[in-house]
Amino acid sequence: MLGVGRREKPLVVLDLLALNVVAPSRLAHEALPHLRETSGTIIDLSSTYGHRPMAGGAHYAATKAAVEQLTRGGRWSSPPRASASTRSRPGRPGPT
Repeated sequence: MLGVGRREKPLVVLDLLALNVVAPSRLAHEALPHLRETSGTIIDLSSTYGHRPMAGGAHYAATKAAVEQLTRGGRWSSPPRASASTRSRPGRPGPT
């Protein structure tokens, strides 16, 4: 899918995925036992570009959309008594 909009180098795309999708997923996985014990909440900071197009930033926007889907899915896929998850899109439209 490289070449969508501007031509991103493969390592740039992998870095975006690692930072915006893999890292929050791993962090949530590691934190979940403690969050269950304390009725904690996972809050992800998203971007307006998770749900609207961004000229020249298709890969960034795709990673933000993935985080939003993980947040939505986390509400239903966790076992009973799991922590809550919610999303925040702070500020004006723009990368976060």
